[in-house]
Amino acid sequence: MHRKLRLLATVTLLVGLFAAWAGTRHAEAAPAAPTTQAAGQTFTVTVGHQVFTETGDKSSWQAGRFYPESLTINVGDSIIFKHDAAVEPHTASFLGADNKFPDFLLAPSGPPPSGPPKLEVNPLLLFPVGGNSYDGSTLVSSGAMASDIPGPKEFTVTFTKAGSYTYACLIHSGQAPDGTLGGMIGKLTVQDAGKPYPMTPEQVTAAGKAMMDADEATAKAAEPEAKKVTTSTGPNGETIYHVNASYSVHLGTLGALLDYMRFSPKDLTIKQGDVVEWASGTPNGFHNVLFGDEPELFTFEPQQAGPPKAYISNEVFLPMGAATHTGTGIYSAGILQGPADPPFPGAVTKYSLTFTQAGRYEYICGLHYHNGMDGTITVKTSAGSIPGMPTTGSRSDWLLLSLVAGLILALAGMALRGRKVGELA
Repeated sequence: MHRKLRLLATVTLLVGLFAAWAGTRHAEAAPAAPTTQAAGQTFTVTVGHQVFTETGDKSSWQAGRFYPESLTINVGDSIIFKHDAAVEPHTASFLGADNKFPDFLLAPSGPPPSGPPKLEVNPLLLFPVGGNSYDGSTLVSSGAMASDIPGPKEFTVTFTKAGSYTYACLIHSGQAPDGTLGGMIGKLTVQDAGKPYPMTPEQVTAAGKAMMDADEATAKAAEPEAKKVTTSTGPNGETIYHVNASYSVHLGTLGALLDYMRFSPKDLTIKQGDVVEWASGTPNGFHNVLFGDEPELFTFEPQQAGPPKAYISNEVFLPMGAATHTGTGIYSAGILQGPADPPFPGAVTKYSLTFTQAGRYEYICGLHYHNGMDGTITVKTSAGSIPGMPTTGSRSDWLLLSLVAGLILALAGMALRGRKVGELA
Protein backbone atom coordinates (compact mmCIF):
# COMPACT_ATOMS: atom_id res chain seq x y z
CA MET A 1 0.00 0.00 0.00
CA HIS A 2 1.32 3.41 -0.93
CA ARG A 3 2.30 5.45 2.14
CA LYS A 4 2.12 9.21 1.77
CA LEU A 5 0.56 10.42 5.01
CA ARG A 6 1.30 14.07 5.54
CA LEU A 7 2.62 15.43 8.81
CA LEU A 8 -0.59 17.25 9.60
CA ALA A 9 -2.62 14.07 9.19
CA THR A 10 -2.40 13.54 12.92
CA VAL A 11 -4.80 16.38 13.64
CA THR A 12 -7.96 14.32 13.17
CA LEU A 13 -7.85 11.40 15.53
CA LEU A 14 -10.84 10.86 17.78
CA VAL A 15 -12.39 14.07 16.47
CA GLY A 16 -15.66 15.03 18.04
CA LEU A 17 -15.65 11.91 20.18
CA PHE A 18 -16.17 11.89 23.88
CA ALA A 19 -16.65 9.00 26.22
CA ALA A 20 -19.46 8.36 28.67
CA TRP A 21 -18.47 9.73 32.03
CA ALA A 22 -19.56 9.53 35.63
CA GLY A 23 -21.33 12.42 37.29
CA THR A 24 -18.93 12.70 40.20
CA ARG A 25 -15.91 14.97 40.24
CA HIS A 26 -12.41 13.63 39.92
CA ALA A 27 -10.73 13.50 43.30
CA GLU A 28 -7.48 15.42 43.48
CA ALA A 29 -4.41 13.88 45.05
CA ALA A 30 -4.32 14.39 48.81
CA PRO A 31 -3.22 18.00 49.31
CA ALA A 32 -0.39 18.98 51.56
CA ALA A 33 -0.81 21.67 54.18
CA PRO A 34 -1.94 24.92 52.51
CA THR A 35 0.82 27.37 51.77
CA THR A 36 0.66 31.05 50.92
CA GLN A 37 2.84 32.26 48.07
CA ALA A 38 3.31 35.45 46.15
CA ALA A 39 1.20 36.08 43.06
CA GLY A 40 2.53 35.14 39.69
CA GLN A 41 3.19 31.44 40.28
CA THR A 42 3.56 29.14 37.26
CA PHE A 43 2.00 25.68 37.26
CA THR A 44 2.55 22.90 34.72
CA VAL A 45 -0.09 20.60 33.20
CA THR A 46 1.01 17.80 30.86
CA VAL A 47 -1.19 17.28 27.79
CA GLY A 48 -1.60 13.63 26.80
CA HIS A 49 0.75 10.73 27.41
CA GLN A 50 2.03 7.77 25.42
CA VAL A 51 2.69 4.29 26.76
CA PHE A 52 5.12 1.82 25.17
CA THR A 53 4.49 -1.90 25.65
CA GLU A 54 6.47 -3.15 22.64
CA THR A 55 9.74 -2.34 20.91
CA GLY A 56 9.81 0.41 18.32
CA ASP A 57 9.36 4.16 18.14
CA LYS A 58 5.55 4.15 17.98
CA SER A 59 3.65 3.95 21.23
CA SER A 60 1.05 1.21 21.52
CA TRP A 61 -1.21 3.17 23.89
CA GLN A 62 -2.23 6.83 23.96
CA ALA A 63 -3.80 8.46 27.00
CA GLY A 64 -6.23 11.25 26.16
CA ARG A 65 -5.87 12.93 29.53
CA PHE A 66 -4.50 16.02 31.26
CA TYR A 67 -1.99 15.52 34.07
CA PRO A 68 -3.36 16.57 36.48
CA GLU A 69 -7.04 16.87 35.64
CA SER A 70 -7.81 19.39 38.37
CA LEU A 71 -5.91 22.09 40.22
CA THR A 72 -6.32 25.37 42.07
CA ILE A 73 -4.37 28.55 41.36
CA ASN A 74 -4.72 32.27 42.04
CA VAL A 75 -5.53 35.28 39.89
CA GLY A 76 -2.34 36.37 38.16
CA ASP A 77 -0.94 32.85 38.01
CA SER A 78 -0.11 31.02 34.79
CA ILE A 79 -0.32 27.45 33.54
CA ILE A 80 2.09 25.98 31.01
CA PHE A 81 0.38 23.20 29.06
CA LYS A 82 3.13 20.88 27.76
CA HIS A 83 2.37 18.38 25.02
CA ASP A 84 3.67 14.87 25.82
CA ALA A 85 2.06 12.58 23.24
CA ALA A 86 4.52 12.63 20.30
CA VAL A 87 2.50 12.57 17.04
CA GLU A 88 -0.85 12.42 18.85
CA PRO A 89 -2.40 15.90 18.50
CA HIS A 90 -4.07 17.70 21.38
CA THR A 91 -5.22 21.19 22.24
CA ALA A 92 -5.37 23.03 25.55
CA SER A 93 -8.52 25.12 25.34
CA PHE A 94 -10.82 27.22 27.52
CA LEU A 95 -14.34 27.95 26.30
CA GLY A 96 -15.98 31.36 26.24
CA ALA A 97 -18.78 32.66 28.43
CA ASP A 98 -21.38 30.82 26.34
CA ASN A 99 -19.68 27.51 27.20
CA LYS A 100 -20.24 26.40 23.59
CA PHE A 101 -18.00 23.69 22.21
CA PRO A 102 -16.86 24.36 18.60
CA ASP A 103 -18.25 22.00 15.98
CA PHE A 104 -15.68 19.80 14.29
CA LEU A 105 -16.98 20.33 10.76
CA LEU A 106 -18.33 23.58 9.35
CA ALA A 107 -21.71 23.58 7.68
CA PRO A 108 -21.45 23.39 3.86
CA SER A 109 -21.65 26.73 2.08
CA GLY A 110 -22.81 27.50 -1.45
CA PRO A 111 -24.89 25.28 -3.74
CA PRO A 112 -25.09 21.52 -3.13
CA PRO A 113 -22.04 19.72 -4.59
CA SER A 114 -22.48 17.58 -7.69
CA GLY A 115 -20.14 14.94 -6.24
CA PRO A 116 -19.14 13.90 -2.71
CA PRO A 117 -19.35 16.75 -0.18
CA LYS A 118 -16.24 18.66 0.89
CA LEU A 119 -15.72 18.20 4.63
CA GLU A 120 -14.28 21.45 5.99
CA VAL A 121 -12.67 21.32 9.43
CA ASN A 122 -13.47 24.13 11.85
CA PRO A 123 -10.30 26.28 12.09
CA LEU A 124 -10.99 26.79 15.80
CA LEU A 125 -9.84 23.20 16.32
CA LEU A 126 -6.59 23.54 14.41
CA PHE A 127 -5.18 27.02 15.01
CA PRO A 128 -4.40 29.18 18.09
CA VAL A 129 -7.25 31.43 19.25
CA GLY A 130 -7.58 34.20 21.82
CA GLY A 131 -4.00 34.89 22.88
CA ASN A 132 -2.43 33.93 26.21
CA SER A 133 -4.71 35.58 28.76
CA TYR A 134 -8.04 34.21 30.00
CA ASP A 135 -10.85 35.89 31.93
CA GLY A 136 -13.67 33.47 31.09
CA SER A 137 -15.27 35.62 28.40
CA THR A 138 -13.95 34.26 25.08
CA LEU A 139 -12.39 31.10 23.67
CA VAL A 140 -8.66 30.74 24.31
CA SER A 141 -6.95 27.78 22.66
CA SER A 142 -3.48 26.54 21.84
CA GLY A 143 -4.46 25.05 18.51
CA ALA A 144 -3.28 21.56 17.64
CA MET A 145 0.03 20.54 19.19
CA ALA A 146 2.01 17.44 18.14
CA SER A 147 5.63 16.55 17.51
CA ASP A 148 5.21 16.47 13.72
CA ILE A 149 3.17 19.67 13.48
CA PRO A 150 5.16 22.90 13.03
CA GLY A 151 4.94 25.32 15.90
CA PRO A 152 5.24 25.36 19.70
CA LYS A 153 4.71 22.20 21.75
CA GLU A 154 3.55 24.09 24.81
CA PHE A 155 1.03 26.82 25.54
CA THR A 156 1.02 29.32 28.42
CA VAL A 157 -2.16 30.96 29.76
CA THR A 158 -2.33 33.64 32.46
CA PHE A 159 -5.60 33.90 34.43
CA THR A 160 -6.96 37.35 35.25
CA LYS A 161 -10.33 36.60 36.83
CA ALA A 162 -11.43 34.32 39.66
CA GLY A 163 -13.84 31.53 38.82
CA SER A 164 -14.31 27.85 38.07
CA TYR A 165 -13.29 26.84 34.57
CA THR A 166 -13.03 23.74 32.42
CA TYR A 167 -10.13 23.13 30.10
CA ALA A 168 -10.41 20.67 27.24
CA CYS A 169 -8.73 19.13 24.25
CA LEU A 170 -11.01 20.16 21.40
CA ILE A 171 -9.96 17.04 19.44
CA HIS A 172 -10.62 14.45 22.16
CA SER A 173 -13.64 15.80 23.99
CA GLY A 174 -17.12 16.98 23.22
CA GLN A 175 -20.36 18.39 24.51
CA ALA A 176 -23.57 16.55 25.34
CA PRO A 177 -26.92 18.02 24.25
CA ASP A 178 -27.44 19.40 27.76
CA GLY A 179 -24.17 21.33 27.49
CA THR A 180 -22.12 19.03 29.72
CA LEU A 181 -18.53 18.57 28.65
CA GLY A 182 -16.80 15.19 28.77
CA GLY A 183 -13.81 13.33 27.43
CA MET A 184 -10.35 14.85 27.70
CA ILE A 185 -11.16 17.70 30.07
CA GLY A 186 -9.87 19.19 33.30
CA LYS A 187 -11.17 21.38 36.09
CA LEU A 188 -9.55 24.62 37.19
CA THR A 189 -10.34 26.81 40.19
CA VAL A 190 -8.91 30.34 40.10
CA GLN A 191 -8.93 31.99 43.53
CA ASP A 192 -8.44 35.63 44.37
CA ALA A 193 -4.83 36.70 44.55
CA GLY A 194 -3.12 36.10 47.86
CA LYS A 195 -5.15 33.08 48.95
CA PRO A 196 -3.31 29.96 50.14
CA TYR A 197 -2.70 27.19 47.63
CA PRO A 198 -3.94 23.66 48.24
CA MET A 199 -0.89 22.41 46.32
CA THR A 200 2.35 24.11 45.28
CA PRO A 201 3.44 24.03 41.62
CA GLU A 202 5.92 21.28 42.50
CA GLN A 203 3.21 19.19 44.16
CA VAL A 204 0.91 19.64 41.16
CA THR A 205 3.66 18.36 38.86
CA ALA A 206 4.30 15.39 41.16
CA ALA A 207 0.59 14.56 41.24
CA GLY A 208 0.52 14.54 37.43
CA LYS A 209 3.54 12.24 37.29
CA ALA A 210 1.87 9.81 39.72
CA MET A 211 -1.20 9.72 37.46
CA MET A 212 1.00 8.90 34.44
CA ASP A 213 2.67 6.03 36.27
CA ALA A 214 -0.71 4.62 37.28
CA ASP A 215 -2.03 4.90 33.70
CA GLU A 216 1.01 3.06 32.34
CA ALA A 217 0.33 0.20 34.74
CA THR A 218 -3.32 0.20 33.65
CA ALA A 219 -2.33 -0.07 29.98
CA LYS A 220 0.00 -3.01 30.57
CA ALA A 221 -2.62 -4.84 32.61
CA ALA A 222 -5.32 -4.31 29.95
CA GLU A 223 -3.28 -5.35 26.90
CA PRO A 224 -3.85 -9.14 27.16
CA GLU A 225 -7.61 -8.57 27.04
CA ALA A 226 -7.19 -6.14 24.12
CA LYS A 227 -5.41 -8.84 22.12
CA LYS A 228 -8.05 -11.55 22.48
CA VAL A 229 -9.38 -12.89 19.17
CA THR A 230 -12.76 -14.52 18.58
CA THR A 231 -14.42 -16.19 15.60
CA SER A 232 -17.95 -17.27 14.73
CA THR A 233 -19.66 -19.14 11.91
CA GLY A 234 -21.70 -17.35 9.28
CA PRO A 235 -25.03 -18.47 7.76
CA ASN A 236 -23.29 -20.26 4.86
CA GLY A 237 -20.63 -21.94 6.96
CA GLU A 238 -18.01 -19.24 6.39
CA THR A 239 -15.76 -18.21 9.27
CA ILE A 240 -16.22 -14.70 10.63
CA TYR A 241 -13.07 -13.29 12.19
CA HIS A 242 -13.68 -10.56 14.77
CA VAL A 243 -10.88 -7.99 14.87
CA ASN A 244 -10.61 -5.40 17.61
CA ALA A 245 -10.28 -1.97 16.05
CA SER A 246 -8.63 -0.62 19.21
CA TYR A 247 -9.49 -1.16 22.84
CA SER A 248 -10.05 1.64 25.35
CA VAL A 249 -10.01 1.99 29.12
CA HIS A 250 -11.70 4.74 31.11
CA LEU A 251 -9.43 6.87 33.27
CA GLY A 252 -10.73 8.82 36.23
CA THR A 253 -14.26 10.21 36.31
CA LEU A 254 -14.15 13.05 33.76
CA GLY A 255 -14.25 10.85 30.66
CA ALA A 256 -10.59 10.48 29.67
CA LEU A 257 -9.66 7.37 27.68
CA LEU A 258 -6.57 5.21 27.38
CA ASP A 259 -6.65 3.92 23.81
CA TYR A 260 -4.83 0.88 22.36
CA MET A 261 -3.60 2.02 18.96
CA ARG A 262 -3.49 -1.39 17.32
CA PHE A 263 -5.67 -3.78 15.36
CA SER A 264 -5.94 -7.13 17.16
CA PRO A 265 -4.84 -9.31 15.55
CA LYS A 266 -2.59 -7.18 13.39
CA ASP A 267 -1.96 -9.95 10.84
CA LEU A 268 -4.71 -12.41 9.97
CA THR A 269 -4.79 -15.39 7.58
CA ILE A 270 -8.19 -16.52 6.26
CA LYS A 271 -9.65 -18.48 3.33
CA GLN A 272 -11.59 -17.29 0.31
CA GLY A 273 -15.18 -16.61 1.24
CA ASP A 274 -14.40 -15.84 4.88
CA VAL A 275 -15.50 -12.60 6.53
CA VAL A 276 -13.56 -10.14 8.66
CA GLU A 277 -15.54 -7.91 11.01
CA TRP A 278 -13.94 -4.91 12.71
CA ALA A 279 -15.41 -3.30 15.82
CA SER A 280 -14.22 -1.60 18.97
CA GLY A 281 -13.31 -4.09 21.65
CA THR A 282 -14.91 -1.81 24.24
CA PRO A 283 -17.95 0.52 24.35
CA ASN A 284 -15.91 3.51 23.15
CA GLY A 285 -13.63 4.07 20.18
CA PHE A 286 -13.07 6.27 17.15
CA HIS A 287 -11.14 4.71 14.28
CA ASN A 288 -11.16 3.79 10.61
CA VAL A 289 -10.49 0.73 8.42
CA LEU A 290 -9.09 1.59 4.99
CA PHE A 291 -7.87 -0.63 2.13
CA GLY A 292 -6.27 0.91 -0.95
CA ASP A 293 -3.84 3.71 -1.66
CA GLU A 294 -3.66 6.01 1.32
CA PRO A 295 -5.31 9.36 0.59
CA GLU A 296 -4.16 12.82 1.50
CA LEU A 297 -5.90 13.18 4.85
CA PHE A 298 -5.88 16.97 4.60
CA THR A 299 -6.03 19.36 1.70
CA PHE A 300 -5.62 23.09 2.24
CA GLU A 301 -6.86 26.16 0.44
CA PRO A 302 -4.97 29.38 1.29
CA GLN A 303 -7.08 32.44 2.05
CA GLN A 304 -6.29 36.12 1.53
CA ALA A 305 -6.99 36.72 5.21
CA GLY A 306 -6.94 34.32 8.12
CA PRO A 307 -5.91 30.68 8.28
CA PRO A 308 -6.25 28.39 5.27
CA LYS A 309 -9.32 26.28 4.79
CA ALA A 310 -8.68 22.66 5.74
CA TYR A 311 -10.65 19.82 4.16
CA ILE A 312 -10.52 16.28 5.46
CA SER A 313 -10.45 13.16 3.29
CA ASN A 314 -13.78 11.66 2.32
CA GLU A 315 -12.09 8.27 2.01
CA VAL A 316 -11.38 8.28 5.74
CA PHE A 317 -14.55 9.89 7.04
CA LEU A 318 -17.11 8.42 4.65
CA PRO A 319 -17.86 4.73 3.89
CA MET A 320 -16.58 3.57 0.49
CA GLY A 321 -16.59 0.35 -1.48
CA ALA A 322 -18.85 -2.68 -1.51
CA ALA A 323 -19.18 -5.31 1.22
CA THR A 324 -17.05 -7.76 -0.78
CA HIS A 325 -13.32 -7.23 -1.32
CA THR A 326 -12.57 -8.44 -4.83
CA GLY A 327 -8.83 -7.82 -4.77
CA THR A 328 -8.62 -4.21 -5.99
CA GLY A 329 -10.14 -0.86 -5.18
CA ILE A 330 -10.74 1.28 -2.12
CA TYR A 331 -12.71 -0.03 0.84
CA SER A 332 -13.33 2.20 3.83
CA ALA A 333 -15.43 1.85 6.94
CA GLY A 334 -15.63 5.60 7.30
CA ILE A 335 -15.69 6.38 11.01
CA LEU A 336 -15.89 3.28 13.19
CA GLN A 337 -17.01 4.24 16.67
CA GLY A 338 -17.95 2.42 19.86
CA PRO A 339 -21.56 1.41 20.56
CA ALA A 340 -21.74 3.64 23.64
CA ASP A 341 -20.41 6.75 21.91
CA PRO A 342 -22.74 9.60 20.94
CA PRO A 343 -23.70 9.35 17.26
CA PHE A 344 -21.25 10.85 14.81
CA PRO A 345 -22.70 11.64 11.35
CA GLY A 346 -22.29 8.64 9.06
CA ALA A 347 -20.37 6.57 11.61
CA VAL A 348 -20.86 2.82 12.09
CA THR A 349 -20.19 0.52 15.03
CA LYS A 350 -19.20 -2.52 12.91
CA TYR A 351 -17.56 -2.97 9.54
CA SER A 352 -17.46 -6.26 7.60
CA LEU A 353 -15.73 -7.38 4.41
CA THR A 354 -16.03 -10.71 2.62
CA PHE A 355 -12.80 -11.67 0.83
CA THR A 356 -13.19 -13.58 -2.45
CA GLN A 357 -9.75 -13.21 -4.05
CA ALA A 358 -6.63 -14.90 -2.70
CA GLY A 359 -3.74 -12.56 -1.92
CA ARG A 360 -2.21 -10.35 0.73
CA TYR A 361 -3.95 -7.05 1.53
CA GLU A 362 -2.62 -4.23 3.69
CA TYR A 363 -4.91 -1.83 5.51
CA ILE A 364 -4.64 1.03 7.98
CA CYS A 365 -6.60 3.18 10.34
CA GLY A 366 -6.61 6.37 8.29
CA LEU A 367 -6.70 8.40 11.50
CA HIS A 368 -3.96 6.63 13.44
CA TYR A 369 -1.53 5.13 10.96
CA HIS A 370 1.12 7.47 12.36
CA ASN A 371 0.73 5.60 15.66
CA GLY A 372 1.39 2.23 14.05
CA MET A 373 -2.23 1.21 13.58
CA ASP A 374 -2.14 -1.01 10.50
CA GLY A 375 -2.66 -4.63 9.58
CA THR A 376 -2.71 -7.28 6.87
CA ILE A 377 -5.24 -9.82 5.68
CA THR A 378 -3.78 -12.85 3.87
CA VAL A 379 -6.41 -14.76 1.91
CA LYS A 380 -5.69 -18.35 0.92
CA THR A 381 -7.54 -20.28 -1.76
CA SER A 382 -10.24 -22.68 -0.65
CA ALA A 383 -7.62 -25.43 -1.00
CA GLY A 384 -5.48 -23.63 1.54
CA SER A 385 -2.80 -22.09 -0.70
CA ILE A 386 -1.72 -18.63 -1.69
CA PRO A 387 -1.21 -17.87 -5.41
CA GLY A 388 2.41 -18.28 -6.46
CA MET A 389 3.28 -20.34 -3.40
CA PRO A 390 3.79 -24.13 -3.33
CA THR A 391 1.18 -26.21 -1.57
CA THR A 392 2.65 -28.34 1.18
CA GLY A 393 1.69 -30.04 4.37
CA SER A 394 -0.63 -32.94 3.41
CA ARG A 395 0.00 -36.53 2.33
CA SER A 396 -1.52 -35.89 -1.12
CA ASP A 397 0.69 -32.81 -1.48
CA TRP A 398 3.82 -34.80 -0.78
CA LEU A 399 2.71 -37.54 -3.19
CA LEU A 400 2.27 -34.95 -5.94
CA LEU A 401 5.66 -33.40 -5.23
CA SER A 402 7.27 -36.87 -5.24
CA LEU A 403 5.79 -37.66 -8.65
CA VAL A 404 6.98 -34.32 -10.04
CA ALA A 405 10.44 -34.84 -8.56
CA GLY A 406 10.60 -38.37 -9.98
CA LEU A 407 9.62 -37.08 -13.43
CA ILE A 408 12.31 -34.39 -13.29
CA LEU A 409 14.94 -36.94 -12.28
CA ALA A 410 13.86 -39.33 -15.03
CA LEU A 411 14.09 -36.61 -17.66
CA ALA A 412 17.49 -35.56 -16.33
CA GLY A 413 18.66 -39.16 -16.49
CA MET A 414 17.48 -39.50 -20.07
CA ALA A 415 19.27 -36.31 -21.06
CA LEU A 416 22.45 -37.48 -19.36
CA ARG A 417 22.33 -40.85 -21.07
CA GLY A 418 21.72 -39.16 -24.44
CA ARG A 419 24.78 -36.96 -23.91
CA LYS A 420 26.94 -39.96 -23.02
CA VAL A 421 25.80 -41.81 -26.15
CA GLY A 422 26.67 -38.78 -28.24
CA GLU A 423 30.14 -38.60 -26.67
CA LEU A 424 30.76 -42.32 -27.37
CA ALA A 425 29.68 -41.96 -30.97
